[in-house]
Formats: sequence, C-alpha cells, structure tokens
Amino acid sequence: MCAENCTKCAQDGGQCLVCNDGFYGTSCTQTCGQCESNHCDVTSGNCETCQPDWTGQRCDVKVDMQTTDINQSEDEESYTWLYIVIGVGIVVVLVLSIVCVVKRRTTTPRDSTLPSIVKFENSNSPNNQTNPAGEEQGHVLINIGTTESDPIEGPVGISVTMLKTMIVEKMADEEKEFISEFNGFPTGSCHPHTAAEINKSKDRFKSIHPYDHSRVILDSVGKGSDYINANYIDNVEASKVYVATQGPILTTIDDFWRMVWKLNSGKIVMLTNLIEKEKTKCEKYWPDEGEPMSTKTFYIMQNRERDYASHVVRNITVVDRKTKEKRDIYQFHFTTWPDHGTPNTLELVLLHRRVKLTKSVLPGQMVIHCSAGIGRTGTFIALDALFDYGKRYNRVDIPQFVTTMRKDRMCMIQTLEQYVALHEILAEAFDLQETLIPKSTFVAKYHDLASKGQPQNQTQLRDEFRLMLDLKPDYKLEQDFLASTLPQNVTKNRTMEILAADRYRPFLTSYTSNGNDYINAVVTQSYIARSGYIVTQFPLPNTRVDFWTLMMDYQCDSVVILGDENDSEPDTQWIPANKEDIDIGDFNVKQKGTSTEFNGVGVIDLAVTRKNVKAVHNSRIFRMKEWTAERNVPPSKQSTLHLLEQVESRRRSSGSKPVVVMCRDGSTQCGLFCLMANTRDQLKMDEEVDVFQAARQLLIRQPEFLATFDQYEFCYAILNDYLETTDVYIN
Repeated sequence: MCAENCTKCAQDGGQCLVCNDGFYGTSCTQTCGQCESNHCDVTSGNCETCQPDWTGQRCDVKVDMQTTDINQSEDEESYTWLYIVIGVGIVVVLVLSIVCVVKRRTTTPRDSTLPSIVKFENSNSPNNQTNPAGEEQGHVLINIGTTESDPIEGPVGISVTMLKTMIVEKMADEEKEFISEFNGFPTGSCHPHTAAEINKSKDRFKSIHPYDHSRVILDSVGKGSDYINANYIDNVEASKVYVATQGPILTTIDDFWRMVWKLNSGKIVMLTNLIEKEKTKCEKYWPDEGEPMSTKTFYIMQNRERDYASHVVRNITVVDRKTKEKRDIYQFHFTTWPDHGTPNTLELVLLHRRVKLTKSVLPGQMVIHCSAGIGRTGTFIALDALFDYGKRYNRVDIPQFVTTMRKDRMCMIQTLEQYVALHEILAEAFDLQETLIPKSTFVAKYHDLASKGQPQNQTQLRDEFRLMLDLKPDYKLEQDFLASTLPQNVTKNRTMEILAADRYRPFLTSYTSNGNDYINAVVTQSYIARSGYIVTQFPLPNTRVDFWTLMMDYQCDSVVILGDENDSEPDTQWIPANKEDIDIGDFNVKQKGTSTEFNGVGVIDLAVTRKNVKAVHNSRIFRMKEWTAERNVPPSKQSTLHLLEQVESRRRSSGSKPVVVMCRDGSTQCGLFCLMANTRDQLKMDEEVDVFQAARQLLIRQPEFLATFDQYEFCYAILNDYLETTDVYIN
C-alpha cells in the first residue's frame, strides 16, 4: 500500500517513485516550495522554475527587492568615511605597484605558456567604487595572472590526483562544504538582458534568458530575427569556446539551425530527451532517416542513426536553401540524464570520449543544449573544459570555472546535486584508461596484452582485471538490497552472495495476490539498449511462477540458458519436454515442435498462455548445456560464437525486447556472456572495442559478474578468434 501522497511506490521497499503534485521524498511527506507548476523533483525537491518573487533550488527563498534597496540606502551614509579611507588606500597600493614594476623590469618574466587567471568581483561592493581595470557588465575584471609584480608558480586549483580525496572530505558533515561553495556562486540574473525582454516568446522558460554581453547574435533577416536564447561560454584559457543554448521550441527550430550555420559548428551535444515526466523538454529539430525536413532557411536530412545503451549518434546534413551549400554535422544525444538529476558518471564520460574522438571538418564552436540550457549543459561544458585543462596542467579549479560560466550565462550548473556530480564525473574522466582498441590492431594488441613471455601474474591484461575489480561499486547490504533481504524474499534467492540491487532490479507488475514484485534478477545494458538483458538465476520451486511473470511483464521472447537447468533441485521443471506442456500456477507452457541442436547450441520454441489472458506469448529458448556451473568459461569458442550469432539474429527480428540470460546462480556464466555479446557488438558496429569499460559497465549492475581472471581473458580470446575466423581484421 502506497503512502498517502504517493501515486506509485515499490511494493516491497515501500519507497515512493511518484508523488502527488506539491510533495516529494521517499514517503512523499515533504512539501515542495513555491514551484511554478506546484511540482518538484521526487528525490531532491528541486523546482524547474519558481513562482514570481521566489528563488533557490527549491524555490523556498523569498526575494524582497524593496527591503534590499532600503537597507542599501541606510548603509550608504555609514560607509561614506570607509569609502574615503579605502580610496586613499587604493592610491597608495597603485603607487607602490608602479614602483615594483619599475624595479622588476630587468627580471625574467614568468612562463608565458601558463594561463591567465581572471578574478571577477562585484563592482557594487564598497571596495570597488573605482574601476582601474575596466568594467564589463557590472563586474570588475582584474587580471592577476599576467602581471610581473604578482608572479604565480603555476596553474591554480587542486591536483587531479587529489580529486577523490577532496570529494570525500567535502561530502563529510552532510555535504556542508559543497553546500557552502555552491551557495556562494552568483545566482539569478546578474547582467543586463534587454534583448530577451523584447523576445520573450522565443524563450522556453520565462526566467532563463541570455545576457546581452555574451549572447549569440544571429544574422538579421528581419525585426527581432537576430535573437536566440544562447550564450558564448569560455573555457579556462580562451574565450567563446562553447555555445550553451536552450532546447529549441517549435518557433525557434529555424533559428537554432541558423545559429549552427553561423557558427560553422560541426558538433551538437543534446543532453535531454524530447519528453520527460510527460513534459515537453525540447522540440524535435532533426528528421528521421529517409524523411527529410525543411525550415525557412534549410533543408535537413539524417543520413545515419546509431543507437547505443546511453546515447544516440546522428549524422545530419544541412543544406542552405538559397546557396545550396551543404554541411555535415554530428549530433550526440545523451538519453539517460534525468532532469535536475545526475547521470551515471561512466556513461557520461564515455559519451564525452566519443565526442572528443569524433573529427569534424567544421571548425566552429560545439553547441551544447539540454532543456533550459543551464544545468546539464553547464555540467557537460565544465567536464570538457576542466578535463582539457587538467590533462595539460594536472590541476583544476572547479569553483572558479563555475563562476566563469555564470558570468556569461545564468545559473550554469543548476543544482547542488549537479555540482557534486561534476566532481565525481571529472574524477572518473581523469581515471579513464586508454583501453579502446581499433579493430585493425586488435589481434596484435591482444598478444601484447597477454605477453606470454611474462609471468602469468604480471601481464598487462591481469593489471586491467585487477583495476576493474578495484573500481567496481561497493554496495551495502543494508542500503542497496532492501527488497532482496526482506524476510518474504530471502527464500527466493538461490544464494545470499548474489542479490539484486534495488536500483537495477526489474519489478514484477502482474504478480498474484499471494506474491509480490520481487525476483532475483537485474536489468543490464546491451551495447545498443539500456535494458538489453535481464539476468537471473535458474528458478527455484517457489519462483517458477515469478519467472514466467517476468517473461510476460517485460514481453521477453528470447531466453539464453547457460548450463543444464535440469540439474537443479527437484520439482523445479519450468520447461516442458518435447511436444508436452506443463502447468505452473496460472501459466501453461507448451513446447512447439521438437527441440533442435547444432554446434553445441540447442533451440526450443515455447507457447505460453496465462489464465484470463487471451494472448499467447511465444518464446525461443537457446541452450548451451555444456557450459555448466563448474566451468567459469565455455567449453568451446566455436559454440559460443554460434550462440552469440543466433541471439543477435533473434534480437534483430524481435526488436528492442530484453533478452533473458540465465545460469544457476545468475552471475557466474551470465556476466561473461553479456560481456562477450556487448564487445562483439561494439566491434561490428564501431570497428573498435573496449573490453575494460564494457566490463565496468556490467559490474555497476551486478558487482558479482566476472569474478575470475580466466573469464576476463577469455573475452579477449574469443574476440581474437571472432576476428580471425571472419577474416575482417587488417594485418
């Protein structure tokens, strides 16, 4: 039973998944702030936009401009004498500085390759009544990194090797230090935005507008036509390196493409889905493959679309309708970042790597957008800028760069959660290993990694495996496995050593009155789908009904059985013998025809019906009986390659339905099968492979996968055999 203000909850853990408007929290008992739509994030309580006169992440801070103005007026007289004293002090400092410069003219200047450090101070402060350095939109820019009188020993910030330690320290005491830093950033509208005032109809959110001094100005084609809600953003060392913008609305799609064209951009990074939580976040500004679209200014065609587990890459051609000039543009669409939330760090870092490695002949700025163009957009820009800087100097100053972004676009990195996540994403990025191998060099690289001449425990491959285990998540039994450890569910686990983490388990939805939503299974990604596989154990006597409930609830029509399911406990038959049928609870399972076997892989077709359900559910079972629980690796590479080919062929014919993968304990054989399938798909699709990162992604879902080195090594070996037998590699 869900809590009072909870509209959807987990049946076992009791945690609310969806709250009524106006409430949030694990039990939907906390009240949202003054959100414009009376709806806030179910986990954090953050609002998308605030009602007038309210601000803050949760819209719980009242803005009282009148009181502020009165207080400032009352303070002016009391500060008069202070201003005089400070003014005299500044004159003295300037005189001394001139003397120092004269004395240092004969000294060796600092290394000109080091970056300038620019400090932004509010010009309304009593300490800045005079502006000796030149004023830009309400801020004094004081270059403190290039003067000879103030030499700097090198890049500022923290060493990238200390990032993880710093994160732990700042997370202490309920993230107190992170909260203090984040609350210290300039917030709201800090600079003039007069162009936005007369173009409000072109803004997605009425409270998010571009500053005049940094906005992208389009080539004018009529009144108001030079406006788009977009700003240039600096990186650490150069100006106008990126463009941050909102997700286009219906009336600004042509404006968006005019901006991309004006900038001569070759890459677009999209960090939102078109619809999230039943709200439109961005209009679809590109066509489907084979269905060209046109705007007032351009013809637009999609040439290729590649779907991955966490993102999509599209090759788009844009043609100017007047000049007929043609440009090819890449769009990188990250599909798994929740609005106001945080992404899986490894998935985002791997997308970032793909963006960096993709070469475009167009030299313009990369265009980055989410929905509002501030939260997710700011996080990605900070990742790219600080990663480049950290690689060059081995140091980063994260708070300073957030301030740098916010001087040119308001509220960049919108929430505390995104700010904390940026630190974790950067730590992940700097830890990223150089393990991506082109197909053309894989065979040679594999033999180098294995290094047969070295002691077995000292190969590069074994070093990779050890690092993989070191980096796998450390889930806590009492925090991450609540459903698995409930008394009514303990008997559904074959072993308490291999459990389903709450955040990755599939919820049964059509269970009977004497059942619940738990099954010991995890949803894990294939190379092309976020929910490509559902991995589970062989059914127990009391979970046979749960298994077929899972199959129907998730419309799975393919099952891979690794080992002999008949070697399990008695009374656990869940697949009928040839041309027979069996009843399991409300289910009737019937074998269609006779089973076949070729090259060590058996195939069975089943028809499953359920009481009071008219539709027949058809499933195909793939069996590799010889890969038993006692074997960490398959007995035959040839049979394994045949199994992978059969499963891929079935997946192509049945669409995006998850494939169920089973072994006795739900881990030992299953993890290696998923790794082999994902890396083989990567080789075929992208002509490159990264076994290390593919393994790490699987371990996020089930840390007990790939527990032995011989499994990790076998994946490399079978990919080597795959390339040699298909004769597609280049010597």
